[in-house]
Amino acid sequence: MSGKLNCRPGDLAIVLAPKSGASCSATGRIVTAVSLQPAGRCVTPDGLEFEDIPVGASYWLVLYSRPMPQISMLGTVRASIYDVIRDSRLRPIRDQPGDDETLSWISIPGEKVDHA
Repeated sequence: MSGKLNCRPGDLAIVLAPKSGASCSATGRIVTAVSLQPAGRCVTPDGLEFEDIPVGASYWLVLYSRPMPQISMLGTVRASIYDVIRDSRLRPIRDQPGDDETLSWISIPGEKVDHA
C-alpha cells in the first residue's frame, strides 16, 4: 500500500462517487472504516466474498448502519452491512485543525428561496 491514507480504523467517512462516473448505491453514504484489507481475496465477517484486492491498493472493510445490496464474486445479490471500498473513495469525518475544506470537494448548496 502506497502513499498517505485518507482513513484510519474507526473513522466515520463519506463514500464518494467512483471516478469512472458509474452509478453506485454507496455514494453519499456514511460508513465506519473497520480495517485495511490485505491484497488477495476478501471475505467479510458475514461471509460475502469480494474479488481479489490488487497488491499495492488500499481498500477498507467498511460497515454500514443498515444493510445494503451487495454483489458477490459469484454474481449473487444479497443485503450486507459490510462492503470493501477503495481508500481514495472515502473522505473521513473528523475534527482537523485549520479551515473546513468540505465545500472544495462537494457542490455548494444554492440559496433558499422563500415562496411565501
